[in-house]
Amino acid sequence: MGCAVVETPLPHPVLEWPYGGLDLDKLRESGWHPSPFDEFVLKIHSRCNLACDYCYMYELADQSWRDQPRSMSRAVVKATARRVAEHARRHKIDSVRVILHGGEPLLAGADLISFLARAFRTALGPGIRLDLRAQTNGALLSSAIVNIMRESDIRVSISLDGDRTANDRHRRTRRGEASYDAVDARLGSAP
Repeated sequence: MGCAVVETPLPHPVLEWPYGGLDLDKLRESGWHPSPFDEFVLKIHSRCNLACDYCYMYELADQSWRDQPRSMSRAVVKATARRVAEHARRHKIDSVRVILHGGEPLLAGADLISFLARAFRTALGPGIRLDLRAQTNGALLSSAIVNIMRESDIRVSISLDGDRTANDRHRRTRRGEASYDAVDARLGSAP
């Protein structure tokens, strides 16, 4: 005995995320309106000094980083700063947050980081506040980097995976060494 499959059309199309179940008309009626971007994450260096075994980018299937330039060029920094400033002015945004990311952003070096801070402040001008931050694993902190971060008013976040044991289980250097003590030493010697 055979089996027949009958497809019943739905009263309206089923939309996939992010629009499935999202009623924009109701949202707008309730007073909601879209907000322009005011936070930007910049991958200023495409390599990393650690070899975390869970890293999808450097240790697992995604190896596209191998074809990318190592550091963001100064021309790209200036163009990005200009476009962020245009966006902020167009949407009357009085403050933007820019987060330096990577790979490991400190691999870009103190000179490029300093240049980037100046380029963004110049492009944004006095009317738009820049909240500049960096997300780093901390293993490359140096006096030069810390001084540039202070001079450039860049807030720094250090990522660790917990205490020494938890961190060193997965966050190893490219040579297979533990990374916690290196970060701890760098933080302890920061000027």
